Amino acid sequence: MLTKLESKGANICMVTFPLSPDYEAALESLNDAERAELLAFFQIQAKRTGARYVNWDNATERLSDFRDTDHLNGEAAKRLSPDLMARCFE
Repeated sequence: MLTKLESKGANICMVTFPLSPDYEAALESLNDAERAELLAFFQIQAKRTGARYVNWDNATERLSDFRDTDHLNGEAAKRLSPDLMARCFE
């Protein structure tokens, strides 16, 4: 999909979104090298296609910013989105 988008001239930004405290706790068992290996796939794909990659997993650590384990709530998304847009496209 990335290759096709790139061939059509799309300005691609791949993002690792903020991790909820539950996910952060689950990842504590990994050392830095293991965690870097998990992110390497995205870095490699971004480099291959000329996309930008933003590791935004630490954008917030506040439990109140999440509506569930996976997703930011609407208020947090609105508050944090300008930063992500700047990192991706400015």
